[in-house]
Amino acid sequence: MPFNAGRKPKLLSRNPAMQRRPITGREWAAFLQELERKVIEPFDQPISKSKTTAQNIASSTDLADDDHMTGWELEALRFYKITSFLMCKQNVGNIQWKFNFSETPAASEGFLLQAIDTNEVVRFDFISELTGTKTLTTMTDNLEFALILTAGFQANATTGGKVDFQWSQETSSANNTTIQEGSWITITKTPSIQL
Repeated sequence: MPFNAGRKPKLLSRNPAMQRRPITGREWAAFLQELERKVIEPFDQPISKSKTTAQNIASSTDLADDDHMTGWELEALRFYKITSFLMCKQNVGNIQWKFNFSETPAASEGFLLQAIDTNEVVRFDFISELTGTKTLTTMTDNLEFALILTAGFQANATTGGKVDFQWSQETSSANNTTIQEGSWITITKTPSIQL
């Protein structure tokens, strides 16, 4: 006689939710789609802003919002990555810049690559945080160069706020300091601070 002859199958759980029929392939596909929407989609959503025309600043050391690369809205406690490629030209006054956060980030770190094509000079500078004003040092006048930045930060814990890219001349000069058309900055949500 079979061991369980005459007996009702024993339920593994008395919880009705645990006694459901097997999930169908269509239901499983719908579940994965919803999981992707809630878990995966919030990350790796780059928001890029680029310059459609060149912008000049002369005779001013006052940081001001860039004409095109401003207004990224941030979510509280979210992690973000910044990447940029800025084509610049300076004459006498070095360029200085700042990522201006409306709310102080919970954490930030990154590194900066400065490249001057004319002299084939490449420099690396480490950035320990993003909230202060940064500047290029020992740059030769009358040169075009690329400013390439990779940085990571965590938005303010209470209010995400927003971030704007600001820049000006470090030393006031009647000669233009320029960020060229085609320059861009991208900010992307990430699961953690990534460089």
